[in-house]
Amino acid sequence: MASVIFYVCTYALTTLGAFGVVAVVERDTGGEKFASFAGLGRRAPLLSFCMLVFLLSLAGIPPLAGFFGKFYLFAAAVNAKPGNTGLLWLVALAIAMSAVSLYYYLQVLKQIYVREAPAGMETVQSTKMTRAAIGLLAFGVVALGCAPNLLLDRLLRVLPGL
Repeated sequence: MASVIFYVCTYALTTLGAFGVVAVVERDTGGEKFASFAGLGRRAPLLSFCMLVFLLSLAGIPPLAGFFGKFYLFAAAVNAKPGNTGLLWLVALAIAMSAVSLYYYLQVLKQIYVREAPAGMETVQSTKMTRAAIGLLAFGVVALGCAPNLLLDRLLRVLPGL
C-alpha cells in the first residue's frame, strides 16, 4: 500500500509540474501544440529544464521520482502473492508502455531543445511565483528520486503492516 501511495504522490508532483509548464506556454503562445514548445529551451531555460525533469520522471528514468514510483509499484505487483506470477504479464506490459511513452516525451523535448522558435516568438513571460512553484515541484521530483526514503519511510510509519 505504501508503494501505491508513493507512486500517486510522485506522479501527482510530476504531472502538476508538467501541466504547470504547459499552462505557462499556452498562456504565452495561445496554444499547446508541439509548435508552441519550439525553441522553448532558449526562450525559457528554467521552465524547459523543469519540463525535462517532469517528462523524464513520467517515463521512469532514474534517478527521478518516477523511476522509484514505478519500481516500487511494479515490485508490489510482482510480490502480491509469493510464488504466483499472475500479475507478471501486467508488469511487463507496463514496462513496455513506459518505453512507448518515452518516445512521445522525447518528441516534446525535441521541440523544446532542438527546434528553432518560429519568427516573432518572444521570451516566455511568467511570474516569479510561477517559476518558483514549478521549480519547487521539479526539485521535489529530483529529491524524491535521489532519496525516496524521505517520503517512503514516513508512509511506512503511518501505514504499519501494509
